[in-house]
Amino acid sequence: MTSISRRRFVQSSSALSLAAATTGGFSPYAFAQEKTVALRLSSSHVADLNSSHFAWSQLMQANLKKAVGEQIRIDYFPNNQLGKESDVVQPRVRHQPR
Repeated sequence: MTSISRRRFVQSSSALSLAAATTGGFSPYAFAQEKTVALRLSSSHVADLNSSHFAWSQLMQANLKKAVGEQIRIDYFPNNQLGKESDVVQPRVRHQPR
């Protein structure tokens, strides 16, 4: 198994996300139902320009807006506003009505 660094993973996933958004990788049906898709980005770092996470998110938001306009937006939550990292990455369990 080949291991990759976190930096390489983030670069690759960002590039894949932008490529999918700009080449029609997202379903047009999904955009027909909701005009704006909101992605939530959580970070344990503070929201200032000296923070690498904040600077990266600002750059990604600008590039994404250039590529797809208002169809996709990124909501940035600094200072663990969404909870600890372990809580953020756990899938949400949706309760089905009986």
